[in-house]
Amino acid sequence: MKKQILIGLSVLLFIFLFYKQGLGINVAVFAIALLGFTVNKFPAIYQSARGKFLISAVVLTSFSFAWLPDFSSFFALMVSLTLLRMYAEDARLNWMFAPAVFIVNSFSVIYRVFLRNLWIEGDFKVKNQYALKLLMYMVIPLIFISGFVVIYTSNSDYLSHIVSSVHWEFDVWSLLVYVVLGICISFVYWDCWILETIKSNNSKWKPTFDRGSKDKIQNMFSSVDLDLERRSGEITLLLLNVFLAVFLVFYNYEQFFDPFVEGNLSAQTHQRVNSLILSIVMAIGLLLLYFKGGFNFDVKAKRLRRLAFTWIVLNTIMVVSTCIKNLEYVVAWGLTYKRLGVFVFLMLCVIGLLFTYSKIKDKKTNFYLVDRMCIVFFVCLLVCGVFNWSALITRYNLMTDKIDWNYLKEIDSGNEFLLLDYAQQKNIDTGQYGIDIKNLIYSVTQQQRKDVRSMGLYYQTVDLVTTYREPINADIDQEESSAVTDDRPIE
Repeated sequence: MKKQILIGLSVLLFIFLFYKQGLGINVAVFAIALLGFTVNKFPAIYQSARGKFLISAVVLTSFSFAWLPDFSSFFALMVSLTLLRMYAEDARLNWMFAPAVFIVNSFSVIYRVFLRNLWIEGDFKVKNQYALKLLMYMVIPLIFISGFVVIYTSNSDYLSHIVSSVHWEFDVWSLLVYVVLGICISFVYWDCWILETIKSNNSKWKPTFDRGSKDKIQNMFSSVDLDLERRSGEITLLLLNVFLAVFLVFYNYEQFFDPFVEGNLSAQTHQRVNSLILSIVMAIGLLLLYFKGGFNFDVKAKRLRRLAFTWIVLNTIMVVSTCIKNLEYVVAWGLTYKRLGVFVFLMLCVIGLLFTYSKIKDKKTNFYLVDRMCIVFFVCLLVCGVFNWSALITRYNLMTDKIDWNYLKEIDSGNEFLLLDYAQQKNIDTGQYGIDIKNLIYSVTQQQRKDVRSMGLYYQTVDLVTTYREPINADIDQEESSAVTDDRPIE
């Protein structure tokens, strides 16, 4: 199908799915429709391994958002669609350019939509006489009449009263907003514009060196002798390794053997994570600075390479120590999104160090590390967007002795049924807890009453009336219930 037809179909589908609706199943249906149109227009996508991976990512995140609409799955779905469309346009384009491509297309849509010759494919003339008559006799007159009706009724009380007395099935202004929004989203997706600057840079940056780069050794400073620069790197890495080794001794002693610091796990953990961030950034940045260009193939740089490997190992030990400390934090005070995020970050640090080691060992370019980490970040985003982490956090905390009920009830979505089951098992229905349970039931009831287009399938899996022993009134006064606060933990 031609691009203009795909834009038109996407706009119509967008209006049907999202007009006066929230986000839910409609997002998944719209994404799957865009996926189907994309594969139909660019069948070569399905013939490559990366194309199949992106198709699977879109399908997986679409069903994840349809099951439980939340920000992480929505963001993962949007990134997957962006990468899929970019890959369909140019399969050689690296994923690191996706943010730039998305920003350029989003802001340029305001004027590119009027450049008809750039996005309309084929002959623009309408050859079908019936379609031409429909357009000229009905569509165009209705558009102009609608515009003038809005103008005249806004300036005449009598006309406004007559028009308002008619029971319209839709709000004209609201519909207009959805039409404009649908056009912008559909146009940004289908008219994918990749700047020539991005294409030229993409062709220059490769993960491996060519023959010319291997023979040419680059200096960090053009005025500095190569031997002097190599010796400077050896001294720098040697001193950093010694300092980091000494730091790790004190770091692990304070963490595991000092009895006077056990009471402030939160401050200790955050301080160690900040130190780790700085150390990893310094480690990777410094190694990329020395091992760039043909310097990877310097036969005299063996000592520098061994010092770099030692630097990577010491930083890995620091990551493991921080991970153990964060695990101790979780055991003592329970699991939260921030503590879970620390584990994710530590995992990314280890992967980054491993790819840095591979880059130096296999003599790859700096772009090799950037390329691999872009893929790792996307896979991490998919994992974060697909799983119900709220349920994981709640399920773990409800099995511990110390339960922070106030934190669990403030989690946005995905744990309501776990809290209701726990309250029913523990017979908690009085005081503040009783009000919290009623608020949870009210929230789930509101989700279950949504239109089929904007509902989440997760909330349709349980019948509140038959599952829970007391059919609590869902129309509870929200202002009265939210005014009561209590910080007591459940014993």
